[in-house]
Amino acid sequence: MSDGPTRPGLRRRPRARWRALLGLWRAELRAHRGRTLATGVTIALGAALLTAALVLGDSARTSIEDGAGVEYAGPAGSSPGRRGADVVVRTSAVSDSAGGATSSGGATGAAGTGIAPEQLARLRGLPGVERAAAFVQAEAAVQVGDRVRGITVESLADDPSFVWQQLEAGRSPVSGSEIAVTRDTLDELRIRLGDRLALGRPGVGRALFTVVGVLDVRGSLQVGRSPYGVVTPAVAQSLAGTVGPTAVLLRATPGTSPDRLVDVVNARAPVGWPETASSLRSASLGVNADRAVALSSVAASFAAVGLLIAGLVLGTTSTVALGSRRRTLALLRALGAPRAVAVALIVAEVLALAAVAAIVGAAAGVLLARLGLPATASIPGLPRIDGAAFTVHPGALAAAVGAALLLAAIAATVPALWVARIRPADALREAPGRRPTPVGSLVGPSLLAAGIVAALALDGWPGMIVATVLLTAGALGSIAPAMRAVAAVGTRRATGRRVLRRLNARTIAHQPSRAAAEALAVVVAVALVSATWLGSASIAETASARLARTAQPDLTLGAPSGQEVVAPELRRSLRQVDGVQATVGVRSSPEAIVVGTGARRRVRVAGGVAGVSRRALDAVFPADAAVHRLRDDVVLLPRTGYPPYPPGARVSLRGPHGRVDGLRVEYVRDLPATSLVTPALLRQVARRTEVHVAWIRLGTGPQRTAALAEVAGLAVLGGPLPIDGPALTDARITHAIETARTAATALLALAILVAIIGAATTFALSVAEQRREHVTLRAIGLDRRRLRSLLLRRVVAVTVVGTAIGVLLGTALAVLLVDRVAAALDVPAVHAWPVPPIVVLVVAVLLVVRAATLLPLDRAARVSPARALAEG
Repeated sequence: MSDGPTRPGLRRRPRARWRALLGLWRAELRAHRGRTLATGVTIALGAALLTAALVLGDSARTSIEDGAGVEYAGPAGSSPGRRGADVVVRTSAVSDSAGGATSSGGATGAAGTGIAPEQLARLRGLPGVERAAAFVQAEAAVQVGDRVRGITVESLADDPSFVWQQLEAGRSPVSGSEIAVTRDTLDELRIRLGDRLALGRPGVGRALFTVVGVLDVRGSLQVGRSPYGVVTPAVAQSLAGTVGPTAVLLRATPGTSPDRLVDVVNARAPVGWPETASSLRSASLGVNADRAVALSSVAASFAAVGLLIAGLVLGTTSTVALGSRRRTLALLRALGAPRAVAVALIVAEVLALAAVAAIVGAAAGVLLARLGLPATASIPGLPRIDGAAFTVHPGALAAAVGAALLLAAIAATVPALWVARIRPADALREAPGRRPTPVGSLVGPSLLAAGIVAALALDGWPGMIVATVLLTAGALGSIAPAMRAVAAVGTRRATGRRVLRRLNARTIAHQPSRAAAEALAVVVAVALVSATWLGSASIAETASARLARTAQPDLTLGAPSGQEVVAPELRRSLRQVDGVQATVGVRSSPEAIVVGTGARRRVRVAGGVAGVSRRALDAVFPADAAVHRLRDDVVLLPRTGYPPYPPGARVSLRGPHGRVDGLRVEYVRDLPATSLVTPALLRQVARRTEVHVAWIRLGTGPQRTAALAEVAGLAVLGGPLPIDGPALTDARITHAIETARTAATALLALAILVAIIGAATTFALSVAEQRREHVTLRAIGLDRRRLRSLLLRRVVAVTVVGTAIGVLLGTALAVLLVDRVAAALDVPAVHAWPVPPIVVLVVAVLLVVRAATLLPLDRAARVSPARALAEG
């Protein structure tokens, strides 16, 4: 088909043609300032969100790299290879909670061990050693009021060139009653500089210390976020129970490799466990770097989603503005511009705005990341990031700007190509409302139904991905049919004098695609937040349900074969901790044994026999736990891959004071004891028993985490005693989920901001594009107040429908994710429904969109019919 007559003059004079096209482009920008502003703001917000996330991720990695091994680097500003330590000699090999080496290479709780003076002198005199420094590290319990926590304490290295700790305020301790702690420790104990705290350990005693300094540990990964303090060497040795230091830092002479120095220590002065500082740093860096990469990946993913929302908003604004686009393209074609040139001009308009907006947004993102740096300390699991670690890579800026330009090009090209297919003569006429076809109306619901079938029929993560894609496409494709259905219901119910309601319903029914475009950004944003909240809450409940099914107490304090006894005073203190529902002291006899015939020979099960009453079992075990099968004629043993006796076999219980025969063996999964009988049976064979283990049941709710920290502190104070149990795993899972949810919610809040601004601008453009309809309504007698009410009703109706679809889509996606996670954990899925946050979200979106559209709606209602008709 011919493109119509062309203007030979413009064809022959390219300079005049481009001058005319450029003038038309400038006129288009001036005539549609609202559309220009909407495009720029949307792209700038999306680019700022992605830039901020990338910069924060890079800063987190830099902070981890700077904080790994800082304990061996010496004073700040010095070269780690020359001023710090090259080799660390420790008296015990202990790993910290994060899985890396202990801070400064000290021995944790190395009671009775230490480096003797002659050993220290031998280390200092080894060939290849330039300088050496010694210090002491110990584990203790710190108490302030009713708060008890475990704390790592150290003495400063006896050579100032190895001291890595700095002071944020105050001074270092010089007497035996002074301590310097970190800022996090002060916050944990809720005290200030100059306050007093109690520090102690069993067998050593308990004393009061005055906080004389606030330590800056330079972002150390080992002690940066856990209780940590510095005391005098004498106090540290007393708490460690040692004579002499527990660690020595060695600096190699120039030309001596640290690995060679380790060999020299092992050959000529074998003491403790010598390791290179670089290996300790690498171990710490590996564990924490994975966590930082995971957090930055989550941040970048959600930021990319925010940028995608910005692209959707830009696409919807381009779709809503098709009316003016049609007339612009028709005028260009009438001036002789080829179709490709006309499309390129419109795309160039969007790209030029996007380029400027993306650069401005990237700069704003860097500023936003810098201002938000202190807030990262509130995210659990993320190391504290200070200003020195703030990192801006050019690649991050280029990625944000490039992604924004790419999405802008796609969002502008697709509608431009669609409009360019219209002939100039048709484009100059008013575009009639397109009535949706029955086939087009069924596409979205069909995809939605296919997604539901895929979710029910397909298993595994591939099935989840297919179902997610189908459900998302179906939900987005169902927006327009849903708008039309709501409009039909409104038309039927709008009887009598409800003219505005009937008119509003018919407007939506006449143009459902426009209404769907207006609601698209709201649907995506609400779906993302709903899926995040519902999914994280449900995954936490599912994981907790899995742990609740285990036949174990929440916490097990002590060891059945250990030497430490859980004293009555400690058990009373445990019962007084907020969040502890029950504490049971498990009495056992290390001399009692179980004797019976195995598959081929006589088998003796030693290691101590525990006796627990039914009342105690009811207090700490779930009601359906298999351990409740305990009777006076039963011996419970833990189920393993190699059972000592056949199930149901008859065995004997023997001890120093008696013997009981004919007991039946039953196996229980995850039994926290070597063997378990009733107290009556245990008294028959062993009259003297001790409590080496305490079983603890915790409550639910926010006090659970605080109770864990309190119990850990009491365990140090009472032993130190080891702690185990599913509550620790539950805490780690909850910690990880809270980390992801905090990071995701913060970023999704910005994504919602992008979506709401996009929805408001889309509504404003939609109002501007319907100027003639509004003028006609004013001309037939509709006053300003009623026209404004009509437009506001439309905004509210479209926002409510979009929010409802978003909540349903987010719920479906969350259910899919939780079901797959539950299948991986081999437990039934538990779906949590945090209704209050969802209700608050719906109301907030509705109010913000309504408030954001008041100004354009008011401007539209104030248009004079005579002036608008005169303008054409």
